[in-house]
Order: sequence, then structure tokens, then C-alpha cells
Amino acid sequence: MVRVVTSVLLTIGIVALLGGGVVLGTWLEARSVRRVSLRRAIAARQTTPIAGLREGERAKVRGVVAARAPLVTSPVSGRACVGYRIEIDDASHDPQLSWTPLVSREAWPSFLVKDDTGTVAVDGPSEMLVGASDSGEDLPPGAHALLVEDDVRMKDLWGPRRFHFKETLLEVGDHVIVFGRPSPEIDSAGQPSYREPPQLFVILGSIGEPVVVLNGDEEPNA
Repeated sequence: MVRVVTSVLLTIGIVALLGGGVVLGTWLEARSVRRVSLRRAIAARQTTPIAGLREGERAKVRGVVAARAPLVTSPVSGRACVGYRIEIDDASHDPQLSWTPLVSREAWPSFLVKDDTGTVAVDGPSEMLVGASDSGEDLPPGAHALLVEDDVRMKDLWGPRRFHFKETLLEVGDHVIVFGRPSPEIDSAGQPSYREPPQLFVILGSIGEPVVVLNGDEEPNA
């Protein structure tokens, strides 16, 4: 009787595990598809000059990145940048899908985007869909240090574990597309006019509606 119960429980556990894997895989695939659809939808929209932004109206702007806050430094490449994201994952995970990585580090301070008509600030939460530098399984030394820091298991039963590394950097001078809702704020760095304090539009994201940032050369069929 004990053997029968144990066998049944084992079967239920396996089924639940497989079912959970299917659900997770479906969710990851759906998120990847959503990002592709989001890219296409944004690329198909008309670009709004920064000077033509209106409060609360979702808009797509295109321009060049400039610093608003002190630059940050990537813990792996050591490059000074406006923001970065580091991801290290098991090499067996499909990099085309959106897995939750084993190790992640990111910093996205507020930054500026400028075009020929003006300047707008961008402040998160953001969905950064800018291109990543993908070194595959060739991990730089800084990536190994992060694996050790996070106590990631380095071996499998059959040998050393293989990892996949990606680094996303947003640097001063990069060309980007930004999509979100602008709102005016007092610009402490601006020059006040005779009657009014200086104002700056800020595209401010939220958890439910993050600012989307894309490479400036995104095409409608990307």
C-alpha cells in the first residue's frame, strides 16, 4: 500500500513538474512575442518632435542620449555609461526567449534625449529593448566574479556548467527611440524666464506602463 501511494505521489509530482514547465515555457514565449509586437507597433508610429510633445499624450521621440545624472560604470566591462544591464544565464536556456537570468545587475538613472527641436528627460521604470553585446559562452572575468558573488553552482553532474553572458549599455551619444507619456516638471538645471521657472518634459514610466527605449535605427519590420 505504501509503495502504491508513493508511486502515485511520484507520478503526480512529475506531472505537476512537467505542467509547470509547459506553463513557464508558454509564458516566456508569450513575453518574447509581445516584445516583438511592441517593437513593430512603436516603429509604425509617427515620430513626434520633442518641441511638439503634449502632456499626458503617448508619443514616440527619436534623438541622441545625453547625461542627466552622474554616469554609472558597468561592473563587467568597466565602461562609463548612462545605464547598463548585465545578464548571466545557463547556456542550455534559449537566448531568444526571455528567461529570468541566474545573475543580473542593472542601473538605469534618469537621462536626456535631444533632437533638433529640444530636450526631454526619460525616467523609469523602463523596458530597455536596446541591443545587447552578446559574448555567448565566452565569459569575461567580471562575469565570473558575479557568479561567485551570487553563489551560483558552477558544476553539473556531468562536468563544468556552461553559462551565457549578455551586457546592455546605454551610452552618451547613442541614438534611441523612446515611447511613453510626457509630463512637465521644473527643470532645476534650466534657465528661468522672466515670469516662469524653467520646465522640462519628462517621459516617466510606471510599473504598469514602463517607458520603452529602442535602438534609434529600429525598422518597422524589426
